[in-house]
Amino acid sequence: MTTIYLLDLFGVVVFAITGSLAAGKKQLDLGASPVIACLMGMVTGVAGGMIRDLLSGEIPLILRREIYATASLCGAIVFAALSWGFPGAAANAVIAVIVTLAIRLAALQWGLALPAFLPSAPPDGD
Repeated sequence: MTTIYLLDLFGVVVFAITGSLAAGKKQLDLGASPVIACLMGMVTGVAGGMIRDLLSGEIPLILRREIYATASLCGAIVFAALSWGFPGAAANAVIAVIVTLAIRLAALQWGLALPAFLPSAPPDGD
């Protein structure tokens, strides 16, 4: 595993939780659903890596089979759920970071991936 890959891993985790925190405070103050905070956390987490990949001429990780956005979304959900149950607890972000890191590292270690959606053959014209 290269250094840039590890830095990307930590960047996704930190930005997902930070994005969820920022969106969550704003949205919950306005009376919106915590789902918005979770989705914004995921988007914040993967956007930086996507821009990096596009600028370097590579296919973005989010468009590959890797568990990338899923780990980010899971971390944001854990953070939102913990923040709902234990508002203001500093450990919420730490636990969410650990969960997100564990999912991402497990996927890398054991080669876990999402299923590929392959186009099906067109039906025979009878």
